[in-house]
Amino acid sequence: MNGKEDEIPLEEEFGIIQNHYLVHINEYDNIVRVKDGNRIAEVYISDIHGKIKLKCALCDSEDCVHVNFAYSLPSVRELMEKYK
Repeated sequence: MNGKEDEIPLEEEFGIIQNHYLVHINEYDNIVRVKDGNRIAEVYISDIHGKIKLKCALCDSEDCVHVNFAYSLPSVRELMEKYK
């Protein structure tokens, strides 16, 4: 046994999908839609504990790849300013 059988690639070990593309589809009201492969993530602009934040409905998370991608979009940051 050379030890290689025990090695698990990072993407398999942590359930991370490496080298995939996210595409900004649109924004409407307080929803940002992001295409992730064959899925569409809806990221909501919400007032969470008195702060305007993003939350992904697909992942049920405030800190996922879809939320981080949405934060990187200038148009989304501008839209968030309207909710303050």
